[in-house]
Amino acid sequence: MEIIARKKSGLLLLYSFVILLGIFMGVLSANLDEDSTERGFTLLGCVVIVIVGIIICVGILRTPKIIIQYDGEYLILREGKFRVNQLGRVNYRRAHARGIHYNWGKIILFLDGREIVYNNVADVEDVHNRLMELRLQTEKNS
Repeated sequence: MEIIARKKSGLLLLYSFVILLGIFMGVLSANLDEDSTERGFTLLGCVVIVIVGIIICVGILRTPKIIIQYDGEYLILREGKFRVNQLGRVNYRRAHARGIHYNWGKIILFLDGREIVYNNVADVEDVHNRLMELRLQTEKNS
């Protein structure tokens, strides 16, 4: 059985660090001698950072470790088994920040009129290319 797509490792550690940094900055700003308005806005910003970090960590934890497998006939996803000829389009988006593009990202599969989206996919461009290769092989064999 071939593993086509995996979850990017290390992202949970990165965003856990962001949460801890938000908590640390919130504690530091709460102890500063500023007027209450500035301290309130600083604490609000830290709370937003922590909440966004938690939401992202939950999304990372909900992504399965092995996202897409291929057993020679079927694509095996969390949603079930699909034949390769059921695969319509495959789109991907690499993660990016401030002009830097990373090798992980989002893969969007169109299977029988359904749109299935997976985030935090490692080597997303290679996954896209492999799925398109399987689709072309299936079309040639039919």
